[in-house]
Parts: sequence; C-alpha cells; structure tokens
Amino acid sequence: MRKSPIIGLIIAPFAGAVAYMLLVFIFGEDNTPKQDYTGLQAWPIYFAMFIATTLLCYLVSILAGIPLVSYLKRYGKLNFWIMLLVSTPMGAVSLSLVIYLLVHNEKHILIPLLIFMGYGAVMGAVVSVTYCWLAGITTRS
Repeated sequence: MRKSPIIGLIIAPFAGAVAYMLLVFIFGEDNTPKQDYTGLQAWPIYFAMFIATTLLCYLVSILAGIPLVSYLKRYGKLNFWIMLLVSTPMGAVSLSLVIYLLVHNEKHILIPLLIFMGYGAVMGAVVSVTYCWLAGITTRS
C-alpha cells in the first residue's frame, strides 16, 4: 500500500468519529424513554452525533492538523510521538469546547465536560495514529 498524506487526511478524521461513537456505545448512558421498541428512538440521535463528530474531526484536522504537520515537517520534527502528543490534547480541547458551547447554561457541567475531554483525547489519538499510519510517519521520520 502506498503511503499518502492526502489519503491519511481523508480517512483519519473518519476513524476518529468511529472511535468516538464506539466509546459512546460502550460507556455512554441511554437516557431516552423506553417504549415497546426499546432503543429505536435513540438511533437518530446517535446518527446526528456521528455526523457532528465527523464534521468536527474534519474541521480540526484541516484547521489545526495541516498547519501542525507542515510546521513539524518544516523544522524536521515530524514523527509519530510528537504528532500523538500534540493531537491528543487537541482532540480533548476541541470536543470539550464544542460541548461546553452547546450546554454552557447547565449547572453541573464539570463532570460531563471531563468525560467528553477523555472521549476527545481518544478521538484525537485515533486520528493521529491513523494519519501517521496512512501517511507513513514513523518514530524515526
């Protein structure tokens, strides 16, 4: 398989959104009211979350990821570990900022915000690892 930064930029943000949805399915709580068809009404919400998370991943990858890669490449510091160490907090901050802007009027926002920071950190790490793998960035690049 040919290593390409363009392919990495196209596929990696999608992988981050998939990782986020897996975390939601595994650790999330479904607070929707149950009826005869249990959980059926939650699927449109999950689909909307997936679309929103995918858009967020692409937006952060374009606005912050591309300048990061070009900056690190220009100074000869582009390698896997630096990408991982920078993109993990970048994902945490971006997801928690979006969640905070959406629900900033809530009284008890700290704990859910910390949970979303963890989700965002995993999302940023998955995007970084996928991009590095697809673009051919190694620990010695």
